[in-house]
Amino acid sequence: MLFRSILSRCQRFDFRRIPQHELAGHLGHICDAEGLEYEPAALDLIARTAAGGARDAVSLLEQVEVAYGDRVMLADTQAQLGITGDLRAVEIIRALAQNDLTTGMQLIQDVREDGVNLPQFGKEVVSHLRNLMLIKADAAEAVELPQEIASELRQLARNVPLETITRALRIFGALDFRGDTASSLPLELALVD
Repeated sequence: MLFRSILSRCQRFDFRRIPQHELAGHLGHICDAEGLEYEPAALDLIARTAAGGARDAVSLLEQVEVAYGDRVMLADTQAQLGITGDLRAVEIIRALAQNDLTTGMQLIQDVREDGVNLPQFGKEVVSHLRNLMLIKADAAEAVELPQEIASELRQLARNVPLETITRALRIFGALDFRGDTASSLPLELALVD
């Protein structure tokens, strides 16, 4: 009885995530109002990272502005967010799809030698695998990526069975870099599996 009394005095609000393009547009309005120069790709990246949360997106935009000044550029945004933006993450998936272990191992070696943050690179591989799975499952409207990456993933989706994608997603999703974040071994083992 007491529970119903409390519920009758409450209002319920159901919030949903804001679509990436709308959130990026909102960030653009903020930049215009504040006199910030920006690259649209940087705002898209912030919106994608915020995963539909307006407060998170504005907070990330402020972090980039504080760190880099009045210019919100893609490279600076990637650095601030700890995102490599390395297209070799997609190339790893292509090598995986073509069962090209040699190319895949060379890509991992190159990434390690270039000093790329390997745990973050692994997360980006997982993110691209997820997008590939969504494209393969005809849920491409849920994928919000730059056109060149989306096009590459659509091409890969035509030739890779869904079971292969989900298996790779499970394996790469379980990457464990706790022992040594500079070791490429977790990525190499995932590629071989």
